[in-house]
Amino acid sequence: MEAPRPLFRASRSLFLIGLMGSGKTTTGKQLAGLLGWPFTDLDGFIEERQGCGIPDLFEKIGEPGFRKLEREALQNVLRLDAPRVVACGGGTPCYYDNLTQMKDAGWVIYLETPVPILVERLQSSTRERPLLVGEDVEAVLETLLEQRSAFYLQAHIVYQQHSNHLQVASDLYRQLVLIGGH
Repeated sequence: MEAPRPLFRASRSLFLIGLMGSGKTTTGKQLAGLLGWPFTDLDGFIEERQGCGIPDLFEKIGEPGFRKLEREALQNVLRLDAPRVVACGGGTPCYYDNLTQMKDAGWVIYLETPVPILVERLQSSTRERPLLVGEDVEAVLETLLEQRSAFYLQAHIVYQQHSNHLQVASDLYRQLVLIGGH
């Protein structure tokens, strides 16, 4: 009889998903450091390849055009050899078959964050978020969460953040070690 496969294996990438402000980039960098893996921020990857920021891309090509670029960027990252930690854009798992592709290539971790914490983080951020410009931040986040939860909850791991504590990466690392991969 074949032994059961561990959920987490060190040869598979980790994909962090969640709404904007959930800490995907910050947590991803820290987690990559703990694992000794490369880190890729999908939005940063797109910006580098396109030579301009995400807000400019949204303005030039709209959200549908951006989602196509995001899909291409994800495909490029999936072709990279070494396992890595990837911080995905908030909408990445919700378009095309991106979520299936990520789940096939590694383990998906949803950083579930209550809207009030997201609002607090985003209001103190200097980063421009195209989907929030001129909008009621809380209302937009509530709507996005309602639209995207079905995708996010398909993650292998749902990490619930109940406060603004900064130990997410070390908590996730301990979980991954317990699951049996590193």
